Amino acid sequence: MALPRFSLALAAASLLALGPLASAQTTHTVQLFTVSFSPSVLTIDEGDTVVWSWVTGFHDVKSGVSGVANGIWNSGSPVPAPNSFQVTFDAAFLAANPVPGNTYTYYCSIHLPIMTGQIIVNPAGTPSGVVPYGSGVNPAGSLSLVSGDPKVGQAFTLGVRNTAITNAPPAFAYLLTTTQPAAGFPNGLVLPGFGMSAPGAPGEILVSFTPPNPILTLGPVGWGGGVSAAANFPLAVPNTPGLAGLKLYFQGALLTPSQGFAVGLSNGLEVTVGS
Repeated sequence: MALPRFSLALAAASLLALGPLASAQTTHTVQLFTVSFSPSVLTIDEGDTVVWSWVTGFHDVKSGVSGVANGIWNSGSPVPAPNSFQVTFDAAFLAANPVPGNTYTYYCSIHLPIMTGQIIVNPAGTPSGVVPYGSGVNPAGSLSLVSGDPKVGQAFTLGVRNTAITNAPPAFAYLLTTTQPAAGFPNGLVLPGFGMSAPGAPGEILVSFTPPNPILTLGPVGWGGGVSAAANFPLAVPNTPGLAGLKLYFQGALLTPSQGFAVGLSNGLEVTVGS
């Protein structure tokens, strides 16, 4: 007899800690307007190409953070529209330019601090059922699939880190699991004081707190700071065939003692359990 959906969700709450499938290559377009990239946060698959297309204004596209270039890519001197520039995020590019969480940040040098963007690359083999979400308030890549595949009877690991600050201090990590996202999905509720970029910065709540959610809260797990490694949460999907197709929503949080136990929220992950 098939289990009711709610029972399946509770069965998934017994999640305890693998993955990957490749996808076709795609070309994505980021449009450059007067003072903005659209979209400013883009998730792609390994092997995909991103084309930046000048629509209006005078721009360049440089990889880096807050006006500090890291040399991964550079479109050259600022030029007016129309213009274009592209980068292919294939295996060779990722190997030559590793960044935490495969999250590449970039900016227009003449429109800082407003005009910034992020490219998040799902490595080859990343299950298609793992999709980051949020409005970009919380740093991209702060919650990501580290390994595994969320399929029935299989294990996977999610990692929490602060990708907004390269010298982030040590913290304690938590992971929330729910059966529903926050209202407004794929966006959430923005509140002051819940950001990772600095104490008091805004953060976005992306999972539901309507009972029975969260169905599972894990932590604390110590995180050493920086962005090279994550606080890992091993999980496992029970070997219950009826769980296939169930959607779960995850969000991480970092509690930082040196910042007065400030809470920083991660991006969300929508995970569809595979068969």
